[in-house]
Amino acid sequence: MRYVPRLDLSGHKSRELVFPGDFLGDGRPLMPTLYAYSDGSRTYSAVIGIPQPTRTVIPLNAKYLPKRDDIVIGIIEDVQPVFWLLNLNSPYPGVLHANETPWEVGFGETGKYLNIGDAVIAKIQAVDETRRVFVTMKDTRARKLTSGTLFFFPASKVARILGKGGSMVSMIKQKTGTSILVGQNGVVWVRGHPIATMIVGEALDIISRYSHLVGLTELVSKYIDKRMSELKDLFK
Repeated sequence: MRYVPRLDLSGHKSRELVFPGDFLGDGRPLMPTLYAYSDGSRTYSAVIGIPQPTRTVIPLNAKYLPKRDDIVIGIIEDVQPVFWLLNLNSPYPGVLHANETPWEVGFGETGKYLNIGDAVIAKIQAVDETRRVFVTMKDTRARKLTSGTLFFFPASKVARILGKGGSMVSMIKQKTGTSILVGQNGVVWVRGHPIATMIVGEALDIISRYSHLVGLTELVSKYIDKRMSELKDLFK
């Protein structure tokens, strides 16, 4: 049975939200976006989200759309003689060719290195005009992930999970003693004590659910302290 956190939200105001069709400002968006549109010289929101000074919107819920050079966490969902197909928490799977790994993979030997269900850190190498996505592990940050637990969230929540300058995820790691990696596609890898990993999952769920609140870091910090205290005997 899933644990449902009980939170005291008093004193935590909601950030300003906009809805589809809401006016964002005069002029076009100051950066490319899929979440706002222009009508003449005026810009409007295309989604429910948090408005930005750039006349764009951070959506409250959005699928991951792969972009070149993004660092992502992918899960192997198919193995072919010379490539693997990765689930990227996106409508578009990623193709990892054997030549784009740090290993010398012979024809038909792909299964010796990565199998269905394995997770890897990889980089988006290219996205073509038909939305085919190609990934590479020829990057210093790329590697196969062993052990650990994966959590999946909308990619639009990544900024809040990380926090300003990495403050949120650093706080969670410090309080729970876990290792955490956050892919830009909304997949989060956590390794640590099983109880600590569970608490991290609960904290991440709070961030995802209440990403629109002001003072979210304080809310999550107090929640983790409370849960670590409640379950301290299970760490022995």
